[in-house]
Amino acid sequence: MSPTKDVMISWVSHHGRSNAIAATLELDEINISTAGSVITRYTRQFFATLRVLRRNRYRSVIVMMPPTPALIAVEICRRLRWVSHIAADMHTGVFENPKWRKFLRLTFYIVAKSKALVIVTNRSLADRSTSMGAAQSLVLHDPLTPKSRSAATHDVLVPVSYANDEPIAAILESARLMPEVQLILTGRAPDAVVAAAPNNIQFAGYVSKQEYDKLLSAAKVVLGLTNREFTMQRTGYEAMEYGIPFVTTRFDDLEEFFGQAAVYVDPELGAFEIATSVQEALTQRAELSRKMIERRDIQIAQQERALDELAAWLES
Repeated sequence: MSPTKDVMISWVSHHGRSNAIAATLELDEINISTAGSVITRYTRQFFATLRVLRRNRYRSVIVMMPPTPALIAVEICRRLRWVSHIAADMHTGVFENPKWRKFLRLTFYIVAKSKALVIVTNRSLADRSTSMGAAQSLVLHDPLTPKSRSAATHDVLVPVSYANDEPIAAILESARLMPEVQLILTGRAPDAVVAAAPNNIQFAGYVSKQEYDKLLSAAKVVLGLTNREFTMQRTGYEAMEYGIPFVTTRFDDLEEFFGQAAVYVDPELGAFEIATSVQEALTQRAELSRKMIERRDIQIAQQERALDELAAWLES
């Protein structure tokens, strides 16, 4: 009997986008996360992927990328006929993060050989994938679910992971320019960042999904900045679900998605402009919230069409 089940595989303990795609399409979801050095982690995750796909013999696998070794593991399983089809859910880091960009040719060599479906978050990356040899590409934003907000208890939530595309120093400096505004930063902050922060910044640390949702729903404004073009913001999707005003970077793909429902900061990401944009969002909070909810409804309709395309690919 041919396999009929499909799976979403991510080499992290939890990822909101992967979880949302799996839940929406009723896929199995497998998160493979281990401790240790990079080499130790990837080795363990690589062989864990082989074991789980050999055991379950899924029809199709959607693998979150980066990292590139995850795609290699899934491709080996396809060649061994433990899975039939591959889709690669490529985050912007595959294309723009220096750590993974050097493997781009290898990535698309595997994509071409396996005839994998490439899933990306914007048309720019879809066109780029096609030019690099992808036979099929699909633009799919994170699936959105409208959520109810709590009473606001803090001014600005800044969800960060201290990645190399996040302008942490500029955010700290912007906080100094608006001492009356409280900012809460999530994630495990390096000691140097904590030491450099002004008094109006609070570090929440690494929080559970439930704790994070509470922080998010009670924020007046969400700040999500990147200096990397073509990057869609998970933070922005989450703000949209709750209808919370969002401050982000003025890149074409972000402006196309959020329209007039967000406040934008130019890519130079100066501290003064960040502070000015945050204060604008706080002042115009009611109007921006209304626009965000209207924009959410439009994007949900578009996403439903993209999800239908992905579901059809899984069934084909």
